[in-house]
Amino acid sequence: MEKLFIIIPVRLNSSRFPNKVLKKIHGKKLIQHVWEQLKIFSNVFIATDSPIIVLEAKKFGANVILTKKNHTNGTERCNEVAKKLNLKRNDIIINVQCDELVIYNHWIKKMYNQLLNCQEEIITTVVSSKIESNDWNDKSTVKTFINQENLAMNFTRTISPNHDIKKSTYKHIGIYGYKKITLSKICDLNITIREEKEQLEQLRWLDNNFKIKCIKTTHKGFSINTKEDLERVTKQNIL
Repeated sequence: MEKLFIIIPVRLNSSRFPNKVLKKIHGKKLIQHVWEQLKIFSNVFIATDSPIIVLEAKKFGANVILTKKNHTNGTERCNEVAKKLNLKRNDIIINVQCDELVIYNHWIKKMYNQLLNCQEEIITTVVSSKIESNDWNDKSTVKTFINQENLAMNFTRTISPNHDIKKSTYKHIGIYGYKKITLSKICDLNITIREEKEQLEQLRWLDNNFKIKCIKTTHKGFSINTKEDLERVTKQNIL
């Protein structure tokens, strides 16, 4: 049976909120919160270009791999780690973005089972039906349009004022799953016009006819993109 590997790609100098993974939330740094929610799984790795993150990860007992600095996104960083670990072509990789503060283990299990039982080269992700009023105009909140087969049709940061409510629109949660062979292929793709406009790499995959299967959840998730998000964690008792 194909093995499951969870990789958390971490770049220290995030453009929107530098050093956010080292910010403390209830006495623990963000990256530790993310890792601790996943450590029930056997093969969990932090992948980073920063020796500072390597030291921090070792403090709380995480498996950590130092990667190249020249990756343009977390997907490329995951691909480097998959090669270093000599994963087999059908091994399953779940890429958890390092700012996803709230992660549920059943999401990971559903993504794994979806990929395990599919012969196609698909990508999986998680979308939430809980879109709050302030999410619609928040460019940090990615909105996903899906069809009746739960396949993603589009991702966007901005919604037209005339956009019709919302049956097919969900909040995207920053978790991706793929087999190793699929990960290798999407890392060989060129940037597309839509990706460049929205700064969303998953549009590159759609533009190249890869299917993205969405797993729906009623949990809203919570990612740390700004200083204001960090403040909301305490005010709203997120954890």
